Amino acid sequence: MDLEGDASSVRLLHFTIFVLLTISSLPILLPGSQLTDAEIYRTFKEFGPTPRIVRLLSEPVGLKQYKRALDTAISEITPDKLRKIVSDAWSLSQDGSGISNKLGLISRMERDDVSSAHVVAPITRSVKSGLAHQLRNCLHESTD
Repeated sequence: MDLEGDASSVRLLHFTIFVLLTISSLPILLPGSQLTDAEIYRTFKEFGPTPRIVRLLSEPVGLKQYKRALDTAISEITPDKLRKIVSDAWSLSQDGSGISNKLGLISRMERDDVSSAHVVAPITRSVKSGLAHQLRNCLHESTD
């Protein structure tokens, strides 16, 4: 089963991860991972609790590559690229670069209403902060 393509499986995974992270007395069982619960929590807090990150928790090299790719994606953001990513997300199309799924999550304004409008938001506070910093740099460069 492709968890990234199956929305109901992704929601179930997010709920399961949320429950595991909020109930501190339960251990998080990730086969092959040498990370502590605290390290897993920090990783989710930085990158978001997505199926891709769950898979990368047992691949330290892959997680480092993902971090570099995320840092690169943020450093290359311009206001025009951000508009395109948000526009693509609103139309539920993919930009082909994989950037948008590193930076943001698409959800519905009303979770229980499938016809509700889409909302695009930074995937984590860390990503939001990085995007804000990069956009400030772009604004500063354009005023010089």
